[in-house]
Amino acid sequence: MVHQYLNERGERAGHDSEGWRREIMRLHELVTGKKIWAGASITKWQDGRVVRINAPGPTGKASLTQRQIARWPHAVRGLHWGSL
Repeated sequence: MVHQYLNERGERAGHDSEGWRREIMRLHELVTGKKIWAGASITKWQDGRVVRINAPGPTGKASLTQRQIARWPHAVRGLHWGSL
């Protein structure tokens, strides 16, 4: 449904898009009352090589991994939908 919502708003709906990250953070807090951070994918030097990570939040909070972002809500601990 997030993909459809973003498409209807004329936004990119990929798991790497700003809209996707914004909406899963919003919905996660709405459903669970807990905040998550889904930072943009960036590259940085680590141990002498370039690695791709997701940017930490403004307060330094670690981001979900890109895999968790792409598989939300299924890949995020503590979020169980139960029978729908």
